[in-house]
Amino acid sequence: MLRTMDPVPGEWYVTKHVGEDDKCIVQIVQDLVEDLWLAQQWEKNEVPGKLPRLQSPTEVSIVSQQPLRLIRVFSVSQPLHAPVHCLLMDGKPLSDLRIDPMGHSWRLPGGRRILLSQYTSKLGRQIIAKDPELPDVAARKLNRLIQTQPPLGPREMRQLWDQLKVLPSQKFAALSWLLSHTAIPCAIWLFEKGMDICTKCLRCGVHEEETLEHLFWSCPASRRLWIWWGNHWARFVGDLLTWEEKWALHGKLPPSWFKHIGKGRERRDVACTISFSTAFPPRRGRVRLQANSSRSGEVGGCYLLPSPEQLICCWARGDRSKVRRKAKTKRISRRVSQSLSMMAAMVVLLLLGLLQLAVPGLAQSPPSGSVQIQSVTYAGFGCLPGSAEVLFSDDGTAFTVKFGNFTAFSPGRPADRKRNCRVGVNMIYPAGFVYTLETVTFTGYAEFEEGVKGSVETGYFFSDIPGTVTTLREVGPPLDGNFEFTEGFLTFVYPPCGSESVTLNINSVATVVSPAPPMNNKVGLITIDQQDFRLRWTQC
Repeated sequence: MLRTMDPVPGEWYVTKHVGEDDKCIVQIVQDLVEDLWLAQQWEKNEVPGKLPRLQSPTEVSIVSQQPLRLIRVFSVSQPLHAPVHCLLMDGKPLSDLRIDPMGHSWRLPGGRRILLSQYTSKLGRQIIAKDPELPDVAARKLNRLIQTQPPLGPREMRQLWDQLKVLPSQKFAALSWLLSHTAIPCAIWLFEKGMDICTKCLRCGVHEEETLEHLFWSCPASRRLWIWWGNHWARFVGDLLTWEEKWALHGKLPPSWFKHIGKGRERRDVACTISFSTAFPPRRGRVRLQANSSRSGEVGGCYLLPSPEQLICCWARGDRSKVRRKAKTKRISRRVSQSLSMMAAMVVLLLLGLLQLAVPGLAQSPPSGSVQIQSVTYAGFGCLPGSAEVLFSDDGTAFTVKFGNFTAFSPGRPADRKRNCRVGVNMIYPAGFVYTLETVTFTGYAEFEEGVKGSVETGYFFSDIPGTVTTLREVGPPLDGNFEFTEGFLTFVYPPCGSESVTLNINSVATVVSPAPPMNNKVGLITIDQQDFRLRWTQC
């Protein structure tokens, strides 16, 4: 992410000088001649409780062979003084980050600018408390994104926020707060904030963009839950309220219900039990609960929506004695039976949104022996004909690519310093499953003389499906000898749900970078002996 081929005047970079272990921070000043730039090298000064500051610049020259990685520095102008340069993210390169720390900021009265890396909870409270138009702004943005009917207004937003204070679970209150501010981290929201991620919904086979509307309502996984609640609402609430899907946004709890808030610990405990037993698989007594529940009380296989009686038993399970548990259950039933439906409805109203996130497509592999390899192809200077082999596991969860001559080295021609191999795998698998790559493990040998650097990179994509996912590992001194390391893919691309055959394309690159003259004859070597890929299967 955010990589540059040539240095840009005014930008900040991190690099290493030959023979030095510490990273150097430089700012490009100007382009002198071809492949040569004038720059200023800065020293980092740690300031307790503040961002590190850069000081004592010295002029240096930068040649094109030096590896430069873009970083972010925040400069603050001062009247009659030189600007103050503050190092963000401790100089971590943007290529290693998922979001640009200077991509978004707050501008306070007086022109002061607050960056994402400087955000605090105190600042958040100050911004919210001093903005009387916030309910109207939040309502208009929410209406624009999800198109509620009738449209929400400031009154509905304030009513919802007031009711969040009395919820027995801060997790559910926090979710509704984020939802009302359209700050749920769906893929589109994160992408618009500058993160480099796949924007397709992984729960429904990357068919649709993962917007807020899709995540909570349109996605088939979410629709199944809404249908279930529509059929079973009366079981929890009775005739107290008529079923409506978007209560979680409107906050339409009857005012009379709040007269009971704080009347007893039992109401709060039972409500929390309802919440967590509904949204999460039970950690204790799971087999017992599943055996006693009807099939209509199951969602997603292991997410239970048990009856109020079962919930009370779960709550009283602190004592493992059956006799005492029955007695305690009977006593609890008398004390909370009248308030149970009321509190259940109260929690469920603001729980509905969370359920959409709690039941994605469960990760599950196809039956052993049902995955077959239709064809395997490979090509490239790193895998000449007859020099590579692809082996698959019996359970279809992994495969290995072995190489006989995948070596990049220096000094040499440009083609010697960079070698690649592209592998195409066409698999046949049962309908109802999709897969992607989860991790790749590199095994090989490396040798570097002073000043020589290198990297290994792997990317994958599916034929006729947009989107390529890449992972990069930089290697170099002190690495000398055999190596083995695993890299995970930060995002996933899936083939369409329902496809039974698709070609997976994998492109791997080994690169050796020589130092600048006169040390450009130093020896560097990277050999990849094999790659082990772990598959991630999803049932759709």
